[in-house]
Amino acid sequence: MAAKRRPARLLNVQENNHIPAVHVEVEILFLGLIERDGFDLRSGTCCQELYFFITVLRNPVHRYLSEFRHVQRGATWKSSRHWCGGQDFTSLPHCYKGANWTGVELDEFMDCSYNLAHNRQTRMLADLNLVGCYNSTAMTSSSSQQTERDRVMLQSAKHNLARMAFFGLTEQQSISQYIFERTFRLDFASPFEQSNATLSAHAMAELTAKQLERVKQLNSLDAELYEYARQLLHDRFELLKRQDRQFERHWLRILRHRLKSTVANNGTDAPPPAAASDPAI
Repeated sequence: MAAKRRPARLLNVQENNHIPAVHVEVEILFLGLIERDGFDLRSGTCCQELYFFITVLRNPVHRYLSEFRHVQRGATWKSSRHWCGGQDFTSLPHCYKGANWTGVELDEFMDCSYNLAHNRQTRMLADLNLVGCYNSTAMTSSSSQQTERDRVMLQSAKHNLARMAFFGLTEQQSISQYIFERTFRLDFASPFEQSNATLSAHAMAELTAKQLERVKQLNSLDAELYEYARQLLHDRFELLKRQDRQFERHWLRILRHRLKSTVANNGTDAPPPAAASDPAI
């Protein structure tokens, strides 16, 4: 007798009070499952449940500027946990005094050397145990050691990304949705959308050429990671496309849903039927 297939479900990180809802490091995800369900990190099992870790990456410049805008409006992540090497780094320095950084200007935001917004995506996907966790002096007593630390962290982030059952890119929503649906055999009733694109767009419009170059430099690791992710996403899409005997039907369904969403939103802050970076059939 064939084994009964158990229903798949999406686990929101907000379901666990121990895990912050945004900006979650890989190690924190494992820790949350250990605390909540007795997840065995070595065997990968928990309560006869099978967990798949997923993430979505964003263009590093746009992501950085979006975070800047959020912080400028008063957002903080003080409740976020920074777990590494068996300890919780609760005393990481802040870039500001007081309750938040409301009204901060971009140059000041970039000048803070311990701003966790710099290369955030790489850091959050990497195994920080390999680089001394949040110890800023570890492996960085010279420029060559800083370069080595960056290399190790970037390679770790790439490795962990490739191991994930699914990842997507905000700039390639249709491809990301198709890969998710074919990977997990789950169809979404509404299309993947990016809801806060206007934040980074407004910030981009106000940048000087010098500021833009600085943002790119501060997020150079994220840029390399994003390029790696873009190619890997393309490879996964092509593989699933070749294996999908009903690719045309599945793909058109996603595009039609995106078109309906665009019309329903009257064309404001909604994605086009197919983004410029999404392939045609």
